[in-house]
Amino acid sequence: MSRNGKITIQEGVSPTTELITGLRLLEKLKDLAVVKQQRALGEQVNKLQTVFGSTLVDFLGVGHSGLTPAEIGLARENQRIPAIKLVRERTGCSMSEAKELVEKWQRENGINPSGGQQ
Repeated sequence: MSRNGKITIQEGVSPTTELITGLRLLEKLKDLAVVKQQRALGEQVNKLQTVFGSTLVDFLGVGHSGLTPAEIGLARENQRIPAIKLVRERTGCSMSEAKELVEKWQRENGINPSGGQQ
């Protein structure tokens, strides 16, 4: 391709070869753009972490367990059904997935999912 935006074909090179070469170049440019965007996003995440002094996960209000503080509070009080409902509303996951997430947190924190402390 020439600088004025018109397509020119090199002498002795088939148009198909030129097209394939152009497509490969376009893919490389797309990859570079994605890498550039990822770097910019990483820089923004680092700035947020510096400003707020926490990880992005903490900033978003979801702990390493995958539950928000509100969901954890309900699970801690053994209010499984409301906790499961909140998880489902937030994530769109299935009933069984939300139930497993809440019960896993309860087991890891010494709360018997069927009631009371372990």
